[in-house]
Amino acid sequence: MRLPTSTALGIRSAAERFLDRVKLGDALEGLAGDRSWRRSSLALATRVTSASEAIRGSNLNAD
Repeated sequence: MRLPTSTALGIRSAAERFLDRVKLGDALEGLAGDRSWRRSSLALATRVTSASEAIRGSNLNAD
């Protein structure tokens, strides 16, 4: 099978470059979304831990 000359030379159309940018943007957005999810779940875990430590501390002071 013979490749078109434009493919062999690495020439891409504006539409192909645009689609590549859209795919890259979607991938980066997905990564950013994953990171923000991890960050928010870590913050939640920290708040839960702090709250449980505060409850334990108040129970110790009650004795």
